[in-house]
Formats: sequence, C-alpha cells, structure tokens
Amino acid sequence: MWVLSQSGAGLLKSGNSGATMRHRFLLLGLLALVGLGSPPLSGLDSATLRAQARAGGVQSDLASTLSESSVGAPPAQMAMQFSRARLEADTLAVASSRPAFPFWQNVFTIPDGRIIFGSAKDGRLLAVFPTEGDWARDVVWEDPTLAGLLDGQRLPSQLSDRRARVIQLLEPTTGPLVHNPTRGRFLSPHAARYGSFLGEWGAIYERFGVPAEVGLAQAILESGLNGRAQSSATALGFCQFLRRNWDFLNRLTPTVIEAYNQTTQAPYCAAYLTILATMYGSFIPALSEHHAGGVNVGRTTINGARLGGA
Repeated sequence: MWVLSQSGAGLLKSGNSGATMRHRFLLLGLLALVGLGSPPLSGLDSATLRAQARAGGVQSDLASTLSESSVGAPPAQMAMQFSRARLEADTLAVASSRPAFPFWQNVFTIPDGRIIFGSAKDGRLLAVFPTEGDWARDVVWEDPTLAGLLDGQRLPSQLSDRRARVIQLLEPTTGPLVHNPTRGRFLSPHAARYGSFLGEWGAIYERFGVPAEVGLAQAILESGLNGRAQSSATALGFCQFLRRNWDFLNRLTPTVIEAYNQTTQAPYCAAYLTILATMYGSFIPALSEHHAGGVNVGRTTINGARLGGA
C-alpha cells in the first residue's frame, strides 16, 4: 500500500551515486519532455497506450478504459482518458486505505493559529481549537453534538499534551481522530494574488498528462502557489525543485530557466510528475517521491516507515 509522505522537499535527496545518476537521467528526460513542441503523449498510438495500461497492478484496470473501442480516437484524447482513469483508480485506493483524506484540505483553508480535529473514519471536520487560549471556552464545534464534552476538564498547558488529552476525552464518543495545525496563511495570500492563473497552470499540467487538480494540489502543498518560496534546503519555487536541479537543467538549455516564475516552472513540475507516474503506474507514489524522495517511498513500501520515523 502506498503512503503519502509528509516531509522533505525536492529531487536528488540521496547521497549515493546510484540514486544521483538515476535522478540525472530523470532530469534529462524531464528536459526532453518540456522541449517538445506538442503534448508529450500525443505521439503515442492507441496500441502503445494500451500496452502501458497492461503494465500490471492498478494499471490492469486502465487497460479496460483504453479498450479496442478507443481505436481511432485522437492520441491526446486517449492520453487524457488514460490519465483520468489513473486518477480515478488512485482516488478509490486512497478512499479505501485512508478514509480520512478529505480532512486534510481543511489545513489549507482555515487560517493559521488553529488546531483542527477530524474523524479518522470519514474525514469530517469535528472541532477547531485556537493554538493559544482556553480550549473549553474558545473551541468551535463543527459537530454540535460534541459540545460540552470538555466542560469541567483541566487540560495541560503544553500544546502537544493538550492535544493528546483532547483525543483521550473525545475518542470514546467520536471514534478515532486525526488532528493537525492549520496553514491557511501559507496559501491564501498567493491564491488571492495568482488565482487568475490557475486555469493556465492547470492546462500546462494537463498538456503533460497530469490532471489539473493533481498538479495544482502538488503546487499548493509544496509552495502555496508562491513562485518565490524557498526552503531551508534551498528548494525553490512552485514545486520546490532543489537549486542544484535548476542549475543542472540550466546547463543543458540554451536559455535561462526562470526558476521563480510559476508559469515557467509548471511544465518542469508537470513533466517530472508524469515521468514518475509512468514509472510507478500511480500518482500516489509519484507525488510522494517528488515530496519526500524515492528512498522514503521505498522504505515506506517495505518497512512502513520513512527515514526519520513513521
């Protein structure tokens, strides 16, 4: 089962020469895709696409989507049909193995300074607490049936202990919970400033065989749509490629890549993601490798834990 990782940024994470060489080849492939004047999948015929769909695992379900009845359809249409079927299969897999996944969208839509709690069974938002203040008094109960469960309870002053204590008090009524700090300010100012570009950026992702919602969700998680975002590891821009990857690509191109321009970055983000999705046959591990590195995807698949913990 694939597990979405929660830490790391950019490519080329491993220090060993084999991993470095692998990522160099991926970067070369990425550059080749971006350099094409037409959609990268448009040159594939229906037989090639169906052969890819029969690669195995979840891909076997995609083969039925690209059935013989699709012969004669424009290749670009078949490519997007293939991509949409892959997304549908991934969505079903996430809904089955991680039913709380709708909860996580609240992290980016509620302003900073809150701790949110939701149901691990279906992802419903249940309560919003202030990071500071009286939790029994200042809580906003999204599920009003829970109001009063904290009345008369003394909660620890340490935030992590307080969160653990609230779980102890609520779970007998709610069942298993998930909780997380909010990051609305990570996204909201850039969404307001760049919202008019979402259609253009989404179209760029789809040109490279990545559904717009997948590509834009990746950009929201990585940078909050901020083209000038920079991490402590010097990962830059829209999808947080490491600076050394931009430098490597710049040495291969006749023109300088504007690493802080979202519209310039988007094709590279999309091309790399479609390479990974083709390699794995799924957007889930592809997004995980982009965000946390291939080593962590392998470790999580084999051991159930990434580098540094579960």
